[in-house]
Amino acid sequence: MDKKLMSSLIENTLNIPISSIEDMRRTPGGMTNDSYFVTVNGEKYVVRIAGKGTDELIDRQSEMNNLIYGTEIGINPELIYFDIESGLKITRKLESSKALTPELAREGQIMQKIINLFQRLHYSKKPMTNRFDLFGLMGHYENLVQEVQPFMMEKIAHMKEHILALKKVYETMEVIEVPCHIDTVPANILVDKKDQLYLIDWEYSGMFDPM
Repeated sequence: MDKKLMSSLIENTLNIPISSIEDMRRTPGGMTNDSYFVTVNGEKYVVRIAGKGTDELIDRQSEMNNLIYGTEIGINPELIYFDIESGLKITRKLESSKALTPELAREGQIMQKIINLFQRLHYSKKPMTNRFDLFGLMGHYENLVQEVQPFMMEKIAHMKEHILALKKVYETMEVIEVPCHIDTVPANILVDKKDQLYLIDWEYSGMFDPM
């Protein structure tokens, strides 16, 4: 999205004059969405524009509910705005924060903080309102692929047999589902200037097996 369209979007969403927008730059990374750092009247925000076709992959209502959930228990940056229809999300930018790298995540002190972060989520007494249905979601993704590139499914047919075998084993286990983030790669964990950790990108979150 070019800067003119982006400025107009922010103007209409936050109900501010364009002249209030002091800075705007695209953030690095992001496989399915575009994100921007935006400064408005001295306040810093992160604006996410949902990628094309992501509405087929993501339950935006559940994402919004769980963003609020994460904010309430203090492990998600403050949510400013969320639009279920478009997937537009605005959060407050954490001052002097950075995303973890695989190397940084392996450091002993940081690893302990990561453990504490997930304990706060997994042991939260309030359940999330949705459940992450792993095998149901896999079936949904398979149907989407079948519609556009059916030959791809032939290439992984042998893998599906193994997955279904694992599914049968998994279903015999006694699993206690708890609030889970699901997409916990290092880049989705931010550390601020006080060395406090936060989780971002709650698109796949829900009640699930914490293991």
